[in-house]
Amino acid sequence: MPHEITMEKKISNLLLWHKITLLQAVSIVLLTVGIAVATLYSLNQAGRHIELDSKKVLSDQTELFLEKLVRERVDNLDANLRNVRVIASYGAITLQNNQNQHQSFLKGLLATICSQTQHCAKAYFISSQGEMSVYPPLIRKPESLHQLNLTKESYFPRSEEFSDHKGRTVWSKVYADPLANHYELVIDAVAPIIVKNTIQGYIGVSVSLTKMITQLNQYAPIRGSYSFLLDSNFQLIAAPPTARVELATARLYRPRGIIDLREADNPELDAALQKMVLGESAIKGLLIKSELKYLAYHPLSSINWRLGLVVPVKMVTAASKGLVEIIDTGKWQVFINIVSWASGFSLLALLAGIMLSRHLTRPIREMSKITENITQGSFIGRTKVFGGDEFGKLGRAFNVMAGKIQSTINDLNMNNAILKKEVGERKQAEEALRKHREQLEELVAERSHELQKSEERLRNVIQSTPMGILMFV
Repeated sequence: MPHEITMEKKISNLLLWHKITLLQAVSIVLLTVGIAVATLYSLNQAGRHIELDSKKVLSDQTELFLEKLVRERVDNLDANLRNVRVIASYGAITLQNNQNQHQSFLKGLLATICSQTQHCAKAYFISSQGEMSVYPPLIRKPESLHQLNLTKESYFPRSEEFSDHKGRTVWSKVYADPLANHYELVIDAVAPIIVKNTIQGYIGVSVSLTKMITQLNQYAPIRGSYSFLLDSNFQLIAAPPTARVELATARLYRPRGIIDLREADNPELDAALQKMVLGESAIKGLLIKSELKYLAYHPLSSINWRLGLVVPVKMVTAASKGLVEIIDTGKWQVFINIVSWASGFSLLALLAGIMLSRHLTRPIREMSKITENITQGSFIGRTKVFGGDEFGKLGRAFNVMAGKIQSTINDLNMNNAILKKEVGERKQAEEALRKHREQLEELVAERSHELQKSEERLRNVIQSTPMGILMFV
C-alpha cells in the first residue's frame, strides 16, 4: 500500500507531456507485445498447417514414387526373365539344328548362353540319357556331375509340362543349386530339344535368385528399405536378411532358403500378403516389428511371383521433419525480423510521440510558467496562441484572464495607494490631535496644580484668621 501511494505521488509529480509520453510508451509496448504474440501464434499455426500439408503431400508423392518404382522393378524383372526364356529357347533350337557338332561347340554355346543371361548361375545341357554338361565348369567336385541327374529331381519340370506348353521353355521350381560352390537358390528356364517329336535333351539356364535380390537391394531408393520375392504359395523365395527377420515368424525363421509366410503372426501383414498372393497391386501402411512401414507390391507377368518393397515411414517423413525444421528456423527468423522492425518503428513512434506531446503541451507549459510568474507578481507574460483547437481557445481565455487579473491588480494597487495616502493623512491628523490633546492635558494639569496651590493657601489663611474677621468678610 505505501509503495502504491509512493508510485501515485511520483506519477502525479510528472509533467503532462511526461505522462502523455509514458502513456504512449506503455501503449506502444503493449502493441508491440501484442503484435509479437499474434505473429508467433500465426507462425505456429502456419507451421502446423505446413507440417500437416507437407506430410500429406510427401505421403502422396511417396506412394506414387513407390508405386512407380515397384512397377519399374517388376517390368525389369519380367524383361530379364523373358530374356532368359528366349535365350534358353535359342540354345535348344541351335542344338536341334546342330546335332552332329563337336563337344566344343556345346561348350561355346553354353558359355554364350550364360554370358547373355543376367544373374546367370549356370547354363547346362542334359542329354536323353541324363548326361550333363555345365558352364562354367565345376572347379570343386566335378565328379558330382556323374552322380546328379537333374531330370530326376522334384524341382525339374515334368515332361507333361513341356507338352502343355507345346515344347516351349518351362520354369523349374526354386531350389538350392547342388552344383554351386556355396548355398544359392536358383530357378531354371528349361527348353526341350525336340527331334522328330521326341525330347532328345534339355537346355537349362539357372538364374541366381541370390544375385537377383542382391542387385535389387543394392540400389535401395530409401535407406532402410528392401525388396523381396514371394510366390503364389506364400513362399519367400528371395529376400535380404532384414526381410527374413521382419517378415517371418520366430518359429519359421531361417537364415537362408525358402520360408513359408503363410502363418504370419501379424494380422495386418497377413492380410497384405494374402492380397499380394492373389495378384493384387497396392501400397499399404502397416506395422512390421512394431515399426510403421509402407509395403508396396505388384505381380510379375512372366512368372507366378510377386515383388514386394518395404520402406520405413520414418525415413520417408524424415524429409518432412527436415522441412519442418527449416520452417521452424525460418519462422523464428521471421519472428525476430518482425519484432526487430516493430521495435524500431515503435521507437520511432515513441520519439515522434515525445515531440508531438511536447508540441501539444507547449501552451500548457507556457501557461504554467506564466501562472508561476503571476504568483510571483509578474503579469506581463502571455501565451502564444496558435490554431482554433482546445489549446488555442484555452490560451486565448488564459490571456484574457491574465489581462483581467492584471487590470484588477492594477486597480487594487491604485486603490491601495490611495488608501495608503488617506491612512497617512489620517495618521498625521491623529498625531496632531494627540499632540494637541497632550498639550491640553498638560495645561489642565498645570491649572489644576495652580488651583490646588490657591486652595491650599486659602485654607491656610482661613485657618489662621479669627472667626470675627471671617464672618465679617
